[in-house]
Amino acid sequence: MTETELTGLELVDELGRGAFTMVHRARRGDRWYAVKRPLADAGAHPEIRTEFSREAALLACIDDPGVVRVHAVGDLDGVPAMVLDHLTGGSLADQLGGTLAEDWVVTMAARLTRGLAAAHRLGLVHRDIKPGNIMVGPDQPATLIDFGLAQIGAERGDTDEAVGTFLYSSPEQSGMLKRPVDGRSDLYSLGVVLFECLAGRLPFEADDVGELLRLHLVAPVPDLAQLRPGIHPALHAVVNRLLAKDPDDRYPDAAALLADLRACPGGRAAEQPAVTGWPLRGRAEDAGRLSRRWERARAGQGGIAVIRGAAGVGRTRLAQELAAEAAAGGFPVFWATCRPGEASPLAAAREAVTAWRAGVRRLSPEQRAVVDTHIAEATTIAGPALLARLFGDRLPAVAGESAPGGDEHVLGAGAAFLGELATRAGGLLLAVDDAQHLDSGTRQLIEKLAAELAGLPLLVLLTAPDDAGDPAAGLESAGTVEVTCAPLPAPAVADVIASRLPGAEVPADLVRHVIARTDGTPLAVVSYLLRLLDAGLLSPFWGSWRLDLPGADALPPADDVRALIAARLTGLSAEVLDCLTVAAAAGIRFRPEPLFAIGGTDRVLGALTAAADRHVLESRPGGWYAFVHPQLRDVLLDRVGEDALRRLHAELAAALDRLPGDLRDEGHAYAVARHHRLAGDAAAPEDRRRSAATAGRRALADQSPAEAIDYLTDAVDGDPAPDSGLLHLLAQAYLAAGRFDETDAVLDRALAGTSDRLQRARLLTTRIELHHTLWDDGKALESTREALAELRRPLPGRGLFALVQTLLIAMAGGLVRRTRIGFGTARGGDREVQAALAAVLDAGGYAAGVGLRLREAGILALRAMYAVNRLGHCPEYVRVYALIGYVTAVIRLRGVSERCLNRADRVAQGLGDPGLVAYVEWLRGVALLFSGADDGSVWEKTITRNARWYVPAQLIPGYATLGLRFVLRGYVDDAAREYERGMQRLADRQLALGTSLGMLSVMIPAAQSRFGDAAAALKHLRDVFPPGAGTRVQRANLLTAAACTLIEQGDVGPQLEEVFAEFHALGLRHGDLMPQHRWIYVYMAHARLIQFRFASDADRPARLAVAAEAVKELGRVGGTPLLRCVHLTTKSSLHLAAGDPQKCIKVADEAERRLRRVDAPFVQYEVFRIRARAMRALGLANEADRQARFALGMALFHGWEQRRRQTRTEFGVDEGAGTHRRTVAERRPASGRNRHLEALQQVGTAAATILDPQQLASVALDEMLRILGAERAIFFLLDENGEPVRYAGRDATGDLAETGEYGSSLVRRVAGTGEPLVVTGTDQGAALGSRSAVVHGLRSILIAPVQFKGRTVAVVYLDSRLARGIFTDDDVAVLTAVSSHVAVSLETARAAQLHSAVQAARQQQALAEMLRASLAELSAILEPDKLLRHLCGTLRAQLGASAACLIGVTGEVLHVDGAAPPETIATAVQLTAGDAPQLLDPSESAGVRERLLSGAPGALVVPLIGRSGPVATVLVGGTGLDDTSRQVAAALSTQGMAAYENARLFSRVQELATTDELTGQHNRRHFYAIAGALVQAAARNGRQLAAVMLDIDKFKTINDTYGHGVGDEVIRTVAARIRSRLRHSDVLGRYGGEEFAAVLPDHEGHAADLAERVRLAVSSEPVPTQAGPLAVTISVGLTSLDDHDSTLDELLARADHALYRAKEAGRNRVMTD
Repeated sequence: MTETELTGLELVDELGRGAFTMVHRARRGDRWYAVKRPLADAGAHPEIRTEFSREAALLACIDDPGVVRVHAVGDLDGVPAMVLDHLTGGSLADQLGGTLAEDWVVTMAARLTRGLAAAHRLGLVHRDIKPGNIMVGPDQPATLIDFGLAQIGAERGDTDEAVGTFLYSSPEQSGMLKRPVDGRSDLYSLGVVLFECLAGRLPFEADDVGELLRLHLVAPVPDLAQLRPGIHPALHAVVNRLLAKDPDDRYPDAAALLADLRACPGGRAAEQPAVTGWPLRGRAEDAGRLSRRWERARAGQGGIAVIRGAAGVGRTRLAQELAAEAAAGGFPVFWATCRPGEASPLAAAREAVTAWRAGVRRLSPEQRAVVDTHIAEATTIAGPALLARLFGDRLPAVAGESAPGGDEHVLGAGAAFLGELATRAGGLLLAVDDAQHLDSGTRQLIEKLAAELAGLPLLVLLTAPDDAGDPAAGLESAGTVEVTCAPLPAPAVADVIASRLPGAEVPADLVRHVIARTDGTPLAVVSYLLRLLDAGLLSPFWGSWRLDLPGADALPPADDVRALIAARLTGLSAEVLDCLTVAAAAGIRFRPEPLFAIGGTDRVLGALTAAADRHVLESRPGGWYAFVHPQLRDVLLDRVGEDALRRLHAELAAALDRLPGDLRDEGHAYAVARHHRLAGDAAAPEDRRRSAATAGRRALADQSPAEAIDYLTDAVDGDPAPDSGLLHLLAQAYLAAGRFDETDAVLDRALAGTSDRLQRARLLTTRIELHHTLWDDGKALESTREALAELRRPLPGRGLFALVQTLLIAMAGGLVRRTRIGFGTARGGDREVQAALAAVLDAGGYAAGVGLRLREAGILALRAMYAVNRLGHCPEYVRVYALIGYVTAVIRLRGVSERCLNRADRVAQGLGDPGLVAYVEWLRGVALLFSGADDGSVWEKTITRNARWYVPAQLIPGYATLGLRFVLRGYVDDAAREYERGMQRLADRQLALGTSLGMLSVMIPAAQSRFGDAAAALKHLRDVFPPGAGTRVQRANLLTAAACTLIEQGDVGPQLEEVFAEFHALGLRHGDLMPQHRWIYVYMAHARLIQFRFASDADRPARLAVAAEAVKELGRVGGTPLLRCVHLTTKSSLHLAAGDPQKCIKVADEAERRLRRVDAPFVQYEVFRIRARAMRALGLANEADRQARFALGMALFHGWEQRRRQTRTEFGVDEGAGTHRRTVAERRPASGRNRHLEALQQVGTAAATILDPQQLASVALDEMLRILGAERAIFFLLDENGEPVRYAGRDATGDLAETGEYGSSLVRRVAGTGEPLVVTGTDQGAALGSRSAVVHGLRSILIAPVQFKGRTVAVVYLDSRLARGIFTDDDVAVLTAVSSHVAVSLETARAAQLHSAVQAARQQQALAEMLRASLAELSAILEPDKLLRHLCGTLRAQLGASAACLIGVTGEVLHVDGAAPPETIATAVQLTAGDAPQLLDPSESAGVRERLLSGAPGALVVPLIGRSGPVATVLVGGTGLDDTSRQVAAALSTQGMAAYENARLFSRVQELATTDELTGQHNRRHFYAIAGALVQAAARNGRQLAAVMLDIDKFKTINDTYGHGVGDEVIRTVAARIRSRLRHSDVLGRYGGEEFAAVLPDHEGHAADLAERVRLAVSSEPVPTQAGPLAVTISVGLTSLDDHDSTLDELLARADHALYRAKEAGRNRVMTD
């Protein structure tokens, strides 16, 4: 290295000398220093010069007052020298000789602890802490000196050498304890010093060195309380913990020690915190986004945050920053790091809990007590026994627990625990680093948690590299935030360097050098700095860092981050590298004990210590070690060949096999199997199979079927006679993974290989579960019979004998239960048989019951009673009694049902298994639904509350039932949401076709008037289940969906009759029908009534009789309250058909009265329509018109297109009439606008890039097919005679072949009239004279003219043969708009072809491609502010600029991009922008460019102008900005502002969809959505919540006296006053008219005060109106959520009752229910 002379120093006298160095006192100017120089020959100076430089640099990096400060290093008179602070006074050793004051000792300890924390942050261990190295004096605080033993990365020769003074050395430092030395060794030595200060003697003394070392290793610490009576207990405890023999029992770091010192005498000295990590630099904006998302999560709006970025950009560091923020706030932080190739099931979850518990142990006793209370409460709810299976003894409340039954609920328990803990703590952060390697078990746990995040104060933080898939994919959570880390710009790199070199000023040449040698990623920057420090090329020199530039340039170049990281291995001996290679083979994270068996204890310990010093390894809690970066492990593994690596894995597997039990964790089995697998032929085949079998069993228990399959396949492959038990486990794993064909095949193999009857019964039980999963209850019952035969308990036939035998068995079971004789006494082989029998009967009965084979389900459940009572209280007992409760409920034995379900619930509660409790609730909900006692609301609540506990076989029918409830009531969008939730639970979406979800795939698009999609889905169902295929339930599902689709289309012809006939052929009795199947009788009644209405006079009597029978049959079917309401509507229609409109109205009124409790808009719509017909029949035209408008309004509001058309057609009402008209924007928040704009944007994008007219026409046709759901599209140009000539044709496969199978006469008609045409059925096409429509079965046709400058130039034709009514009047508007755009684009394209040169066309196309890509990106952004920021970045990128700023209309800098300095955000700038982009004069813009654009040589101002005026300005800086740049910027800004206006429109549409136009508050629909979620979250989490109903007093008088205008003013002012008194967290909505509703979450008992303040705010002063000030008051009804509430409706009903009492009591008051 280059020598630097230390000038200006005057050596005065010698302070002392040791074996290797001497220290002089020296003067420089008016300051005194200590100069350290070597006592060595000149030949050793080069090496010493490097060592001094390294030591000085490290001391400077510590930069703490508790450590001696270094000022310079260089040569003094040709001898290497280091200049340090001159410390007056003497060492601590000079003051020892008696005891010292406690507060003085604590003050000294706090100062030294902070110094050690700063040193340990660098990875330095002092190794020689003793009184002689602690300088103190009268005016000199304690200062630590002599870091000579802490030189980073220096190998220390013989690893048996015990360094430091033995009197103060830790057991591991002396070599007595075979553990690597880390910072905890320094803490031990500090503990010895503190003991000596307090007791006046050392804790361990002996004349013999060997005996001294033994005492440090095994002797108990002398009792300080005896040596120093009266010592403060907290200080006593601190010293004892410091002197723990095992490093894991000491303080984990200096910061934890400092926290405990605060409770000691003189603890104020410990208030200043210790440094614990390096500051985050260059990520302020990203950290701010994450911090804001964390704040939202803590407020109860949990979600997911994802950090993306390339290797080394600081993903982990950014996540750690958020984790530190959460931990500093006292919130639980669960952190796990995933590792490639080592994703042991549930490893991440268990590591996260371990890390959290380690953090809890650092808390004060008071804080730990609070956390332990939270843990105990959350554990009680989640189930201690289940958590024991999941987390082992990591949680104190579950130690020693054992879970009953299987493991299927452990993940639900984990989700419940985290959710409950988050609720009690007020926030929880779950961070998973490198989530692309997340194990399947933890991922399933997070998936369960994600479904509940919206109502939890919990944030899941995931990090992953850019090239990995989306780690949040498949997680059901709204509001996911994604942050992408990019390499740092130069100013941020300078900040990183300054933060890592804090002891002196960082010169500019050092920054430039580091930037030139790295890629801007923080990891590369830090790694390169460490490389310079380690080489002695970076050193402090009188307040500044000095870089030995020639030496740095001579370093071997590092091509990438991997090479920089690998440089940390340089200088390590071959022996150390060999040991580290074995560690690398062990894994990224490993225990050292298996390495001891391979490489020797001392040798391995020395290697681990050297690696820790070089920042290659880091210690982890529990004696684990980990590579600091995966690429270090990769570099080490590259040292060995494949054969040698296989041998290493075999040795590691053998060493792990020999580990004692106390060193094995849940991942041990996986580690052994993984090493055996990687060893290949180097390990014995029987060892490989044995370890694979063990790991497979463990993976299945850990709910990781994919991993279980891998391991168990290895266990049975190559074994000619595999154990049937292993095959059974493999079959169960295949079943859990959804691989059903493999499940069946493995079960066949297992059954063929065993004759043991008990084992065969168990195998057949799994086959029963397989058939049930595939919804084949028939085959499930066949397997049940086979299994019972194997157990010698065959099912008898169908006669009386079977019934009597079943009843006798059930009675025997009841007798055992009642007398307790034999209850729970089955033991040994008898218990195994009874357990197998119970499992068979339970599985078969459950499959039969869900398939509505009630007779078989009842028989099997009753026959299981004896077995489960012999077994006693167990999971089988709960399931069997719950099944009996379900069966008896469906057959209307409700008393028996309640008793059985209650008994099952009590036993489940007693077993402490929340999953079993949830299972009982699930069956209770199903029983109530299928028995008709409930319309599914109980089941809905159960599914919502307990989703975490259910497997897909339970969730899928649950979501399907919820979806069916929604679609049949009229909430189609909600039904679609439940449908998607159910589909996400299926590994194979095809499996949905055999469930009720298959019905929804047809019924949802039918209800949305997307008849083409409905027809395609129905065709797919019929293809999967052709006639004769599927179970009766599956056939009934298909036929009910088909009937629904045909009725929605208005098709009551032969096709519908075929559906009805096929349904009747199934032979289902009314009692066999599932609730959704009963609706086919609804469709039948509607069809018969429609057929009557359109029948000829001659046929009407017969049709009426048929209709009457259909309505009567519907009544006999019975069912839910909703079905009974529907039955009343059909009866009402029947009375009208029979000529009795008065009775029709009376029955319709009764139906409406019942509907108030049902909430079914579809049925309400039907009531309005029936009333309109009846009123018209009575001659009451105005009332008929009003009822018709009510019906039309509902259709508009809910977006029921077909019903809207039907109402307009039947009653002739206009959508624009009426005072309560709802806009399209209100009823369709996004879909209507999106269809129109999406079509225009896509065609506009194509027009910008395509110059060939025919290609453009094809693109336009493709967009029309996609947007409008057509089957075929044809484009016709008009010739000179106005005749249409085919120009282009497209269908789903591409270009459409020439065909005459289209409505040619209709095309000519549109070409002639210029008017669009919609045909909604073949019959209408025939009526319009289209023979082709009839011959070719064209059921839906849409034709529109393409017009340019008022003349028709072409015709667009779309059709479908799938279904009627695919196209609507609204589609005409979309197609006309797109066609007009195509016309202009065609003319433009033709002109471009005729008048553009080839080169110009190419340039234009390149520009257009850029514009298209930019427009595509911008058009996808629907937030105006976000779009402007993105446009700013797009302008910078496309113009090749280096920096850009987004400036608001007020001159405030809103956003920066590229090299623009972030600190300018929120500052003001004066900038004049015209109407077009303009280049700034370089001489006049120097100041602006320097301040805002980091000194860019050129600048371009781009104004962003919207429809209503200037929106913002983008200032772009860089080189090469010219007139072409200005033109490109103009085009980009124009495109961007068009997208901005679209985004504004979308925001406005969203606002209209959720906001009451008059008051600006939430409308009723949106209020219900938000408030309902708050109520459910509060009910689930036991939080406070109140509901308020408010009504303006005597408002009708105001309206009648002053008119509606004044009334609107009053409503608007009252709403504003109410809102002004509510909190930000409260939700207010306009309930209707002059009535408002509000929900007050977490009111902390102040709800009544808040309601009173609201009342006073309204009544305190008159409301100013155009009629003058008016005195206005309100009445308020208030209620609070109690334990029995779970829905918003229940709360509002009570609040409304309280409001009624307030009115009765005199108004202008608050009444509480």
